[in-house]
Amino acid sequence: MLKIVNAVRRWNHARLERRRRVRAAGGTPAGAWISRLGRWLRGRNRNRLARRRARRGAGSLLESLAANDTSILEALVFLVRAEQQERAAREEATAAAAAKLAALEERVTEGLRGAATRPEFVEQTGRRELFSPELDLITSLAPLIEGRTALDVGANIGEVSAVLLDAGFAVHAFEPAPSAFEELTRRLGARRSFSAHPVAVGRDDGSADLHLAKDLSGGKYEDASLFSSLLDHATPPDLPFTAKVRVPVRSLDSLHRAGEIPADVGLVKIDAEGLDLDVIRGMGERSYPLVMAEYWDPEFPFARTGASNRLDDLVAEMRRRGYPWHIVLYRVWGRDGVAWYANRATSVERSWGNLLFFKDWRLFASASRWCAGSLPAARFVPRQPAEARGEGAKGDGPAQVETAAAASGRRKAS
Repeated sequence: MLKIVNAVRRWNHARLERRRRVRAAGGTPAGAWISRLGRWLRGRNRNRLARRRARRGAGSLLESLAANDTSILEALVFLVRAEQQERAAREEATAAAAAKLAALEERVTEGLRGAATRPEFVEQTGRRELFSPELDLITSLAPLIEGRTALDVGANIGEVSAVLLDAGFAVHAFEPAPSAFEELTRRLGARRSFSAHPVAVGRDDGSADLHLAKDLSGGKYEDASLFSSLLDHATPPDLPFTAKVRVPVRSLDSLHRAGEIPADVGLVKIDAEGLDLDVIRGMGERSYPLVMAEYWDPEFPFARTGASNRLDDLVAEMRRRGYPWHIVLYRVWGRDGVAWYANRATSVERSWGNLLFFKDWRLFASASRWCAGSLPAARFVPRQPAEARGEGAKGDGPAQVETAAAASGRRKAS
């Protein structure tokens, strides 16, 4: 028995020794190989099962697609038809819009033709202000202007002041000529919201000589008091300055600071007979929604010497003060008619008129629409050489050709 036990021990020892030597030599026991073989077989079986499942799934998908191919084709047909219908609708809408545009163009053309042949109704009136498009424009803009106080600088006998009062403004009128101031207070002194000031308005406070004109034409200029001026500027031979009177001068800034005029001024009208630029410079840093000033072209008979109201100078000063838009209503000396243009800093040769300056674009747009519907617009073209006009001398034609020209004689929108 002992011999059997010892024999088993030796066999186990020998087996363990062989295993140790195989491991030491880098080998793998047979059991390990068998284990690896089992794992490989199991993995191969799993892969086979997966491939079978995939084949079965692909087959099911193909079977499903084959079963539903009719639905897919129907869906594709629906999409194609929808695209065609949408394209047809777009083409139809484009054609309809083009037809509407053509119809509108035809109506506009017919309207313009009708406007060209439509008779005008000219009403006779004794009120001189009704002949002034500036006053009609201000009346139409009055409800849009912020500030219900208006300043009438160079009021004369109050034609503009009366229109401003009727438009709902409280008016402060400034007129230095004694005879004109007397008539101004007689006409409007009793009206509510009207104040008259017997002073001239300029750049600084002080006093100055007011030059008084005399009409030697036999009534051509209607009222010589319209042409009184603090400047001894050029005048036509039949309208000379024949006298002068000393008058007080105030600036608008000074009048505001003294409380003689309120702060909520919505409109300033300036007709200072050549001194309009000084009146503007006397505003200080104040600004108003709408400022109207008179300009004279350098070839205008009153502006050839001594004047201080060139259009380009007025525009430059008001641009500096933050007024980006302006409208020009002008006449040409010796011609009939009033025309307009906007935002040009040049004047038509021998013209005079009024500049309206705007801070608010909406107010400017409203004024432009009124002008476009009421007055002819100026069209500027390059100057033609003298040879092209069949004239001998060069450079003697106007710098611009305007579509409308101007008033016979000088009738002021005072």
